[in-house]
Amino acid sequence: MAFCAIFVPDFLLQAVERSEPALRDKPLVLLDGPAPTFRVIAVNAVARELGVALGLTKAAAAEFSGVEIRLRSKEQETATHAALLDAAWSFSPRVEDTAPDTVLLDLAGLTTLLGSYENVTLQIKSRCTALGLDVHVGVSENVETARILAFGQPGPTIVPTGEEARFLESLPVGLLGPSAELAEVFQQWGIKNCGALAALPVLSLSECRGQEGVCLHAMASGKGNRSLIIAELTHFFEEFLELDDAVEELEPLSFLLGRLLDQLCVRLSARALAVRTIQLQLELQPGFEKAFDASKERLRTKQFSETFYCTLALPRPVQDAKLLLKLLRLRLQANSPKAPVQKIQMRAEPDRALAIQCGLFLAAVPDPDKLELTLARIASVVGENNVGSPELLDCHRPDAFRMQRFLAP
Repeated sequence: MAFCAIFVPDFLLQAVERSEPALRDKPLVLLDGPAPTFRVIAVNAVARELGVALGLTKAAAAEFSGVEIRLRSKEQETATHAALLDAAWSFSPRVEDTAPDTVLLDLAGLTTLLGSYENVTLQIKSRCTALGLDVHVGVSENVETARILAFGQPGPTIVPTGEEARFLESLPVGLLGPSAELAEVFQQWGIKNCGALAALPVLSLSECRGQEGVCLHAMASGKGNRSLIIAELTHFFEEFLELDDAVEELEPLSFLLGRLLDQLCVRLSARALAVRTIQLQLELQPGFEKAFDASKERLRTKQFSETFYCTLALPRPVQDAKLLLKLLRLRLQANSPKAPVQKIQMRAEPDRALAIQCGLFLAAVPDPDKLELTLARIASVVGENNVGSPELLDCHRPDAFRMQRFLAP
């Protein structure tokens, strides 16, 4: 039985770059802390070459030419972690939610389906890349060995049976996760890598540092095996995007909505699911309508609603992001937000994808997706209450009817 560890390096930065792919090749600085005393908590390699260091203030970071500055977003980190879990669940139901940037999964039976472990790891990296994640992958029959190798090497790294200690010996001892006190002790002893720790006598280490030292010694020797803590499978699909500059027009807003829909559809497709309902929540920029009340001779102000909601319910599950974007655009054209948009939250309710099989001796029928788009375009012109299937009412009026939503058989 083999286990796989998937690790996302620079998780905080990748959470931002996943929502804004254009930032991957630019110097990026991430800020956090109470306003206005923001501090730099993460920098990418390009910004590090320019001299940007951790702990700088926002003003100091802004002095570097061409640096892109973003605030840390907990919502984007939650969505990125959910995408990482979706990638793992697309390969195995036995997944451990180890940390926000790390998951472990059981590879039992995957070699029968996908071939060698090399092919399995390539498939995992490809799936994560499609989800906007650059990951490290480690495979070993020992859970902790796979996790440590994913931390320490970009991989994919596959450990043959019985060679765990050889692969671990050159890695820093800090990858084992020692406590601050024990890390200081290792530094005083001159223990810098796993090989040096594994060479210590375990009984003497137990007398000096107790159970933690024994556990770390077993991990450094490639013998720290354990069982996975299986995470419960969830069907929660949300994406977030917070904007530095508010968006007023539908065209740039549609571009941003298309990016979120692409991310949602890739996640759903990885889990063999489709979109049944889209729930859109837009946080609006505070604004006011000003009007002069002559009767009271004072200035009257009316504040816009701070949040705009839009729901798109589909007659059948859909995986096509372009179709969803067209339907959402038509819905927003008919009922648009009354103020510029500052933050976008999109949630998808999943359902199983439906397969349509055509018959040789059956008449051709309209494509349900194209039919839904056509009905949406008609509804945007004549109104949603005037499009559908008429249903007669059981009353004394012979011409009484109501419009039901049209559903293709």
